[in-house]
Amino acid sequence: MKIGIDGLALQGNLAGVGNYFLGVIESLYKEIPNAEMIVFTHRPISCLTNMERIKIVEDKPVFGRMKNVLWCKLFAWRLIKKNKIDFYFSANGFLPILPRKVKTIAIIHDLNYKLVPNTMSFFHHIAAVLFFKWDVNKLDYIITNTHATAKKIADFLHKDVNLILTPKIDVNFKRRNALEIRTNLEKFGINYPYFLSVATQEPRKNIDKSICAFVSVKKEGYLPDYKLLLVGGKGWKNKHIERLLIENEKDIKRLGYINKEFLPYLYNGAEAFLFPSIYEGFGIPVREAIASGCKVIASDIEELREIGNDNVYYINPKDENEYKEALKNIIHRENVSFDSFRAHDSIVLLCSFINNN
Repeated sequence: MKIGIDGLALQGNLAGVGNYFLGVIESLYKEIPNAEMIVFTHRPISCLTNMERIKIVEDKPVFGRMKNVLWCKLFAWRLIKKNKIDFYFSANGFLPILPRKVKTIAIIHDLNYKLVPNTMSFFHHIAAVLFFKWDVNKLDYIITNTHATAKKIADFLHKDVNLILTPKIDVNFKRRNALEIRTNLEKFGINYPYFLSVATQEPRKNIDKSICAFVSVKKEGYLPDYKLLLVGGKGWKNKHIERLLIENEKDIKRLGYINKEFLPYLYNGAEAFLFPSIYEGFGIPVREAIASGCKVIASDIEELREIGNDNVYYINPKDENEYKEALKNIIHRENVSFDSFRAHDSIVLLCSFINNN
């Protein structure tokens, strides 16, 4: 049995989608030991070094500058044809040209192009409009991460989801003792109270709303010693965020990409984690923060309600006054002491589909 794997989400420094997909691949690797797994990519991949049965097929370096979807649609088929796979597992719903006999599996994380198209880059929006629904209709097996996302897939794409699979949260995300937290934060020169944001700088994440609310609260005389720490890479449509960072560099510190070994200490040391997204399919950082015992302020949307339960202080991020009140009030709340979240379906259901087809 040969399982072809979409390697595009596994390139470079992994964020939410990449870590989720990697977790699923790791589970498949353990559950189906007789499967040969072949990852197709046009750029180097370094996150699969501990899985000896996985073969990485990388295209010629000349293709490395090409947009992911473009390479997937126009050139991936050449590598796939040579390897004669039985299944193809897409990380995001987009499919390359495949032989008809190949069974297709995909994770659909969200419906950004339908619900928040203005937050997407021009190229990715056009690619989604042209190909996404067409590809989803061809899928044999659909995975998503919340019941709320599954309902949206049914409503907008008229497809039933086969598996609701909770993203795997790394075991490093747990409560730490005070000495561990202080020692690790000092490595980054962090010796002050802070609020934390973990997100790519792009419109859907509403980072500008966090900056504006935080700065406004400080101007009113609250939280005088606090800073706002931003973790995450630069994204798109973010010039206004860059301007806000320059204007408020005294109160806001940008850390960039932080690996999963150090990130749990940032969650543990934070006064609260801020996640005012316009829309999310799941919201992995919310789960990471809660697992680390960190208080959370997040958007009042059904996907985050589903994964946050009663552990989160929910707000309407469009209402700056409400956001400011949350920042003032959260410091008086206890840290998260009990996580009532329960995972959804098991990877075993996906393994059963593969083994029976």
